[in-house]
Amino acid sequence: MKVALYAGMFRRDHDGATRTLYRLAESLHHHEIDIGVWSFSQVDNLDLPVSLFHLPSIQLPFFPDYRFSLPYGRIKRELDAFQPDLIHISVPDLMGLFLLRYGAQKRLPVVASFHTDFPSYLSSFGLQFLQKSLWDWLAWFFNQADIVYAPSRHTANNLEEHGIQGVRIWSRGIDTQIFNPRHRRRELRRNWNADSRPVILYCGRLVPYKGLDVFQGVYDRFQKTAPDSVRFVIAGDGPLREDLQRQMPAAIFTGFLRGTDLSRAYASADLFLFPSATETFGNVVQEAIASGIPAVVSDQGGPQEIIGESGGGLAAAAGDSDDFYSKCRKLLDQPRLHRQLRRNGLDYTQKRTWEMINGRVIRDYRLLVDHPTTASNRSLWLRAS
Repeated sequence: MKVALYAGMFRRDHDGATRTLYRLAESLHHHEIDIGVWSFSQVDNLDLPVSLFHLPSIQLPFFPDYRFSLPYGRIKRELDAFQPDLIHISVPDLMGLFLLRYGAQKRLPVVASFHTDFPSYLSSFGLQFLQKSLWDWLAWFFNQADIVYAPSRHTANNLEEHGIQGVRIWSRGIDTQIFNPRHRRRELRRNWNADSRPVILYCGRLVPYKGLDVFQGVYDRFQKTAPDSVRFVIAGDGPLREDLQRQMPAAIFTGFLRGTDLSRAYASADLFLFPSATETFGNVVQEAIASGIPAVVSDQGGPQEIIGESGGGLAAAAGDSDDFYSKCRKLLDQPRLHRQLRRNGLDYTQKRTWEMINGRVIRDYRLLVDHPTTASNRSLWLRAS
């Protein structure tokens, strides 16, 4: 079997979505499935035997961290030469539309995966009036695919509420060798000036739609009530970094981390604070609890589902800095509860291997290739599989 994967960006550790697609490609290779990847990124440290095709792209005006790809003259020839049996689209842009039409013309099964909740981001830029139009486009786009993958039940429900059909859950795995308490380092904590005080960690992009105003609110509460009791560490980068550094002068800003540096940062903290209410899943939350640190997350979005299933942390009211502060204070003041949630998170993530998670997707691929479906009989196929 040959799979044509439109990945947008294709880097191992750029963010949760790119890590997910890279891990999928690894699983496909493990199952001896040929992979063609169409991507606009400059791939670094590529250690997979994939056929890689570079795409032109443009930056989105309100989302500088994201780019959309553009179809180009030779793409049809590339696809014809590769001869895919199935197409997987991860970005609903013009390139994705081209692949939908190509799949229809060639009578190929097409699956799509939903990674980024762009409609929810619009509120951060005062553009919420565009949400309905964007959801209308997404419903029209995704309803042309045979299967639409969502990373969590919360996200699947959201897609279905907006008229998107044929949704299945494709969750996320975790590599517990990379994210593991054994990476904790006393020297790193000493560099953070945190020998004798707990560390509250944030990891992710520093952008408006990540709820960083809430994070800053929690910081301010600690500074007001007990300024030397906690060390705040922020691992990540983005357009808000300079402003956050001015507003939180006592916090440590590490910049973007990857590899061993990221593993050690997680394991060397004591609590993970992630207030974003726009996550479709929340890979960073799963990475944190696998590293042995309980998480405090928003009660909206994918992370609260991870916490609900794992028991590896607490959920606070979305956008409510006081509630997030209260939940952090509770975990820091109750060592027994902290230890129990830590054990819960470690037990949960030990069972979340990428091979298990991606194996379900590969089974879907094989069923689609062997028993093609159409929009008219898709619901029957989904129930049968």
